[in-house]
Amino acid sequence: MCGRPHAGGVILVDSLTYDRSTTVLTARFRAPSAPRWATYEYRGVSPELYEKIRAAGPQRALTITREVAPDHEWRRVGSDSWCVPGVPSQPGPDAVLDAVTRYSRGAG
Repeated sequence: MCGRPHAGGVILVDSLTYDRSTTVLTARFRAPSAPRWATYEYRGVSPELYEKIRAAGPQRALTITREVAPDHEWRRVGSDSWCVPGVPSQPGPDAVLDAVTRYSRGAG
């Protein structure tokens, strides 16, 4: 399941990893006001784009939403299928952030 459009709110990137051999970026998003988190993978991310996201600091979630999600396949870690951006039956780039506030696991 690929999710729904983001309902709003502040979301942070808690951790960020990149595998240069597969060009997969993994980001763990969390809501600062609740102990919730969700981890997503993005396929086909260039090393230059990864460095730009890494350098964005507290703006990492926004940078991913604007510069990665619109053009890269993504999935929630543990899912078998990748979501393709731009497909009308699937949500826009904010969908991954919505999962943090509605579908995420509690910390602990």
